[in-house]
Amino acid sequence: MRRTLPLLASLVWILATPSWAARIVVFGDSWGVPAAPALQQVLDNEGIAETVANAAVGGDTAANLATNLGFITSTLAANPDSDLIHLSIGGNDFLGAWHAGLSPAQQDALFAAIITDTQTIVNHILSARPNANILWSSYDTPRPLASGTPTQVNAAAAEMTVAAQALADATAGLTYGDFGGLMQVTYGFDGVQYTSYDPASPIAPGSPLLPDFTLPGPYDAYIDQIHLTSAGYAVLAQAQYDFFYEAFLVPEPSSLWLIAAGLAALYARRAA
Repeated sequence: MRRTLPLLASLVWILATPSWAARIVVFGDSWGVPAAPALQQVLDNEGIAETVANAAVGGDTAANLATNLGFITSTLAANPDSDLIHLSIGGNDFLGAWHAGLSPAQQDALFAAIITDTQTIVNHILSARPNANILWSSYDTPRPLASGTPTQVNAAAAEMTVAAQALADATAGLTYGDFGGLMQVTYGFDGVQYTSYDPASPIAPGSPLLPDFTLPGPYDAYIDQIHLTSAGYAVLAQAQYDFFYEAFLVPEPSSLWLIAAGLAALYARRAA
């Protein structure tokens, strides 16, 4: 019986050792709200022994969050181990002010304001958590909007992406993830014209014709003009994990690995 103690002690030590994986905190809007459980499911599927803290609020804007920095401070304080921050922000600023009739100067001013507010948010996060790595995640091609045709909306979104990427390039600790067109590539189009902008002929998922930014997001991926289905958010979360989170997170050791490690420790002690 006494000889089994080193093995049991090794297993207990390994099981009690904190996970190497980092905690994720999600800030943002109505795309951030479902991002948290979707990311949590991906972590579970990938064997990541970490949790996701959800601080997103439906309807939030970059302008609002940039003036409520105390909320960020208190949320980070409540999650002291968090060093991965998920940011879903700017979409409501865009939707609330953009339309196809804006002049180039007006559109530039709108995008500059979103970038300035987002920079304020990012700088505050990094001042409170200097070792943090932040993913500012994009949205995807929406269903047809009243503010412009899919071509116009997607072209404006592409310009916003350029500005967002420039901010990320200039900011250590910030990564911008452009997932525009992901739903088109994943779902394709079934050839049903739910609106006049949907293609009249099917386009298969993964087709080289996709993404096509003259088209809206696919009907099957959306519950309304701008929000994905739960399955759509799951697809997005996996893409976010593959693009960003995987590099920072270590899977939880399997039970077989734990047993093998314990046996190795036992044999090492015997040999000594």
